[in-house]
Amino acid sequence: VAEKVPNQQVVREIKSADPVVTDVQLFDVYRGHPLPKDHKSLAYRVVYQHADHPLIENEVTAIRQRIIQQVESNAGGVLRRE
Repeated sequence: VAEKVPNQQVVREIKSADPVVTDVQLFDVYRGHPLPKDHKSLAYRVVYQHADHPLIENEVTAIRQRIIQQVESNAGGVLRRE
């Protein structure tokens, strides 16, 4: 994300992507190569928890995709792929 985007905004976007997201914790911030000078990479621990049943793999995959889309659309984030 751009350097000006606060962590709290990204956390809000992650939490609003799906009601099964119960906890979001920032655990790493990276600045430097290969990121543009005015950007930072944020890494989060995200807990998903459904009240009625254990989540299965395709549900988790869909939730993760909604989180990515939410952060891209509303915070200008880009998923970093290595």
